[in-house]
Amino acid sequence: FGWGKNSAEFELTVPANCELLVNTSGGSINVKNVTGNKHRLNTSGGSVKLAGLEGELSVSTSGGSISVVDSHGDKTLRTSGGGVRVETSEGSVDATTSGGTIKLDGVSGEVNAKTSGGGITITLTGKNQGVVARTSGGSIKVYGPVNLAAKLDASTSGGSVYCGYHVTSTGTFDKNEIHGSMNGGGPKINLSTSGGSIKIAPK
Repeated sequence: FGWGKNSAEFELTVPANCELLVNTSGGSINVKNVTGNKHRLNTSGGSVKLAGLEGELSVSTSGGSISVVDSHGDKTLRTSGGGVRVETSEGSVDATTSGGTIKLDGVSGEVNAKTSGGGITITLTGKNQGVVARTSGGSIKVYGPVNLAAKLDASTSGGSVYCGYHVTSTGTFDKNEIHGSMNGGGPKINLSTSGGSIKIAPK
């Protein structure tokens, strides 16, 4: 550990197989390579960076961004002070921020992404298991395999909607709104923004 003028920094080594419960009101959290059933990490004063975690994950911060790389397990991520980035993820992702963008790259599992302060970009791997993305402050982009199938509902009041997949219309189909079956239909993909455009296309 190290001591600053008005702060403390701790570096801990833990068994690779354990459950994490971390709380701090004054700094960031950085964790690598831990396996366990559940992990809970909370801070009100900094960012959270995680890599190589296995197990159910719950993260909350009111003072910074969240980054999760190479993780296996369902994730609930909450921040009011920055963006959310998830890269190479197995399991569901539930990400909410009021202060930044959301970028989910290489995710397999159900996705729920909400922000009031930026855009959302989602890159799916494998079959669609359900996507809900909502923002009032930016655009939404969703990329997936060429055979991605879904019940698509996409609408914007601040731009246009583009779909690069074959869609059979089941309702409104125009510049600002698309409702239809994509590649024959499947789990829902609901996309909504009031501050930008929407794009869904093969990656």
